[in-house]
Amino acid sequence: MTVTSAERPQDTTGEIDDGEPTPAPAWYRPRGRRADLLAYAVYLVAAVYVLSRLWLHVHHRALGSNPHDQSFAEWMYADQANALVHLRNPFFATGQNAPLGINLMGNVATQLVSWVFAPVTLLAGPAVTFAAVTTLNLAATASAWYHVMSRHLVRRRLAAFIGAGFCGFSPGMISESNSHVHIPAQYLVPFLLLALVRLRQPGRFVRNGAILGLLVAAQLLIGEEVLFLTAFAAAVVVVCYAAMRWHEARAALVPFLGGLAVAAAVVLVVCGYPLWMQFFGPRHYRGLVTVYSADLSSLVAYPTQSLGGLTGARTFVPDLAEETAFFGWPLALAATGLAVLLWRSLTARLVAVTGAVAAVLSLGPTLVWKGRGTGIPGPYRLLAHLPVFDSLITLRLALITAVAIGLLLALAVDGALHRAPAATRAGVPLPALAAVAAVAVLVPLIPPPLPVVAAPAVPRFVTSGDWRRYVAEGRTMVPVDAGDFGDLEWAVAGMARFAVPGGFTIVPRNPPADLTGVFGVQPTATQKLLYQLAQGKPADTGPAQEQAAVADLRYLRADAVVLAATPTHSSGPVLDGISALLGHAPERVDDVYVWRTAGG
Repeated sequence: MTVTSAERPQDTTGEIDDGEPTPAPAWYRPRGRRADLLAYAVYLVAAVYVLSRLWLHVHHRALGSNPHDQSFAEWMYADQANALVHLRNPFFATGQNAPLGINLMGNVATQLVSWVFAPVTLLAGPAVTFAAVTTLNLAATASAWYHVMSRHLVRRRLAAFIGAGFCGFSPGMISESNSHVHIPAQYLVPFLLLALVRLRQPGRFVRNGAILGLLVAAQLLIGEEVLFLTAFAAAVVVVCYAAMRWHEARAALVPFLGGLAVAAAVVLVVCGYPLWMQFFGPRHYRGLVTVYSADLSSLVAYPTQSLGGLTGARTFVPDLAEETAFFGWPLALAATGLAVLLWRSLTARLVAVTGAVAAVLSLGPTLVWKGRGTGIPGPYRLLAHLPVFDSLITLRLALITAVAIGLLLALAVDGALHRAPAATRAGVPLPALAAVAAVAVLVPLIPPPLPVVAAPAVPRFVTSGDWRRYVAEGRTMVPVDAGDFGDLEWAVAGMARFAVPGGFTIVPRNPPADLTGVFGVQPTATQKLLYQLAQGKPADTGPAQEQAAVADLRYLRADAVVLAATPTHSSGPVLDGISALLGHAPERVDDVYVWRTAGG
């Protein structure tokens, strides 16, 4: 996950180049801006193809592997648009987990993207913003890598096109595009690494450090986890570079450290408050109860969402949005072989070592094989209790490995094209052999369009805006029996303008005694009782429960309790039970029953 030189390398295979590169045949060397525009267009078309099923029904479908994460992303876009309109703190929100709220910096902070797309969200809705952001994540990441590779890593644009295409559309990028919008947002990563490399330049540490600091601050507000992965990969590269080229590293130490100091100062100025909010602000947490690791068998398996994975072979991941460590055995072997063949190149060595380190650490503190623990400790055990590392979903470290493979592919293709004319004169059809190898290795990883499902059903009472007559903006609506995380989907349909007591979020388990992060929000006793009544189950609704309901609804700052008017919910026992608990009968509005409450 690195670019090791700010200058175009003279030879990517480690040999000394004794002159200008041998001209390549015209069929694989398009020139200049036209070639760049063609590459960017192909990446955009490919991204639209991957998300085509979602675009065809953008307001009525959700990505099938992870609809709850999609709901959270859409809620975030709506909430941040509201924060801009009302000049509210964008790093904390009371729209979920009412009335306590959630720490947005600890819950997938995507503020910068949300702000940029706020006009789209306000005019077309968060569903359109989600589809656009997910599509552009893939296309922009591939385009960014292409730009940096073609100008600073390899000599042939075709080599950059192939390597960058893999970086932008690797199995991990496709998998994480299932609603984890912050993870595939890697379009600043190549520029971050290039800025880091340029810190070696003497006499420019202030300018270079400031540029790096601004890029770091931007990435922090786009996707903090990607920033951490980038920083980790960069640290591995720096250590390896110092070990391999100590004299050069020592000569660059002063400007490098000076630039880092400037970058740190810029980040603190721009993002000091967001970072304080994350680590010390209200509803912050430390560590996670559940951390996912990669399965050792996955490294040579095809991802489910690929041509090679259409056979339906079983994969061992927590969900399909976490297939980051799946490369298929042909690519795994090819990447290993390329690392050996290109080992004489310093760039290739740094890339290969970084990718290998990330792959090993992605396996977590204990190695797992086909879903079963082996009892063998993994190297990550040494890091598992360190700050930030204790919250990392370790299998995402394999995203670094994917970028390393993309860089190796670019270097290998560039080397092959550089030697193609000489090899052809010698009777070796090197371009044809390289093309066959690339097809065999990469074609099975081509993804089909991501699957979609029907978007969660939300009552017309919410989607039409009729809720405004019963719930003041910023106050709480209590949906009854909306299903798992269904109240969040109701909030999305209401453009996050009312609060819900639940949500799909990470909160501290039992502050201040236990700040360990847990998923989901514990409902109040009254919410549990309402759910039980909505299921038609008998429940005690005596004076004690009525008093508790008044207190709980006041605590939640609730203006209304709402129940979808399904045939089951419309039965006498259900309505009578809830009415007995709340002390009055409901109003029938559109397709729901509404009980006004005293609030608080």
